Amino acid sequence: MKLNPDITDLIQDALNNIPNGTKKAFSFPEVDQKELLSHLKYLHLKYPSIFSEPDFYYDEYVNVVITKPIDR
Repeated sequence: MKLNPDITDLIQDALNNIPNGTKKAFSFPEVDQKELLSHLKYLHLKYPSIFSEPDFYYDEYVNVVITKPIDR
């Protein structure tokens, strides 16, 4: 799967801004939602302990919970 670097950067920035050992829900309304959903489904399959299964919510944006593990 070829990942869009703009979407990848947004997701990486979100992950970097979460304190270790915590989780936070995110939506990224500034990008194409179908493409974002595809990216997040791929990341969920590859890293299920970090990325929850993404879904569309009432606001018509894709939402995902990202969990940042504790560094060892």
